[in-house]
Amino acid sequence: MEKKNTTLSAVNNKQLATLAERALPCLSGDSVSYNADKNIFLTSGYTSTAGNTYYKTYRLSDRLCISCSLGQGYAYLFLNGLSIYGWDGHQSRLLGNWTSPCTTFFSDSKVKDIALSLVKDYLASQAKLSGSSIPDSQLLEFSKGLIEETEKKRIA
Repeated sequence: MEKKNTTLSAVNNKQLATLAERALPCLSGDSVSYNADKNIFLTSGYTSTAGNTYYKTYRLSDRLCISCSLGQGYAYLFLNGLSIYGWDGHQSRLLGNWTSPCTTFFSDSKVKDIALSLVKDYLASQAKLSGSSIPDSQLLEFSKGLIEETEKKRIA
């Protein structure tokens, strides 16, 4: 029974990766795999002449896609950039972008902090455009919920 579940899980992972490639333009052209342990989609990387490997990761929810550009150096993993895409069920739209001004060591908490800031800033700008006045504390709490949704496991 375990072998059947493993095979079924592999088929579901491939189907979800294919769906993600088609649905989100930010993934088009990349070979995508799913790492269930980390709950993250990974693109195939490339290795520079300096020996660093570069690739992207994606976390998805029903509303957001968090895309990280990463580099694996000799001794550490570094974060080169992060983009947030909004998803309405039909298409994605870039909501915010962050580029590392210098070498930024990767950590899950760093990614979460940057993503939270980008989503909160986007929501604040949309509130301002619509003439609404929403307290920062409410924007922050709502943004946290959106980011946490991307951390929930989608498949086993």
